[in-house]
Amino acid sequence: MSSCYNGSFNESKVREVLRIPGNLRVVVLLAVGYPSAKENLAFKVWRKVRKRKALEELVSLEEYCRPCAVASEKFD
Repeated sequence: MSSCYNGSFNESKVREVLRIPGNLRVVVLLAVGYPSAKENLAFKVWRKVRKRKALEELVSLEEYCRPCAVASEKFD
């Protein structure tokens, strides 16, 4: 998987669509998906050695604090 940082967005619209509480700020959006190009060997090795949190600990689905039901194993 890969990600793309997005710092230019309408915070009030994002807050509305994702139902994010008013006491929190949206400072960045992060698009996540599969890259179109093949990964090089160094990246594959680095990805396997480092420890990662489970996807469910990091990702909300469609709105704030709604756990993502996608199993982490699918992305390893």
